[in-house]
Amino acid sequence: RYPAAMLKARAISEVARDACQEVLLGIAYTPAELGADDDGGEIIHDGWPTRDGIVDPSQMTEGEKDAAGLMTRSQRVQHDALRRMGEPPAGAVQIIREPDPEDPWAGPEPPDVVTPAQLKKLGVIFSGFGFGSAERAQRLDVVSRVIRREVGSMNELTKEEASKLIDTLEQFADRGALIEAMASEADGA
Repeated sequence: RYPAAMLKARAISEVARDACQEVLLGIAYTPAELGADDDGGEIIHDGWPTRDGIVDPSQMTEGEKDAAGLMTRSQRVQHDALRRMGEPPAGAVQIIREPDPEDPWAGPEPPDVVTPAQLKKLGVIFSGFGFGSAERAQRLDVVSRVIRREVGSMNELTKEEASKLIDTLEQFADRGALIEAMASEADGA
């Protein structure tokens, strides 16, 4: 009825039988696959010892296993050796707990970055001073003056810098006092 699908299924089965018989574990042919007339579903075995319709390698010699396409003992040993190829011998791997001072890729530990809670608190403080979203440059100028380095974003702050900035800003009652303190600091510098 569906010759293309049947041909594809037969081709896949045949390739699997040729390439990986050990995976199929001796699944038997049907009479139709062998070109015989349909005799009601009797399965034709290939002559290898079976248990419950599956090839039983425990009842086969090494030569029979090889002929049936199953892994022999020597092949299993080779397979296990190949799987372990490239692994270092036991005890050869040294686990280093301390950083290597000679490691060219090791650098100083990165500082702890500002937390979301600190960013939220800073947003509340700046909003309380009347800094709107359009005054981003002015906010960053205040931040840069307090922490004494240029920043392009509040996300560049470390935890320590954010704490210092929060503590400093909380000392001022309003935006006017903050601007006045910034101006007097600039005049004194």
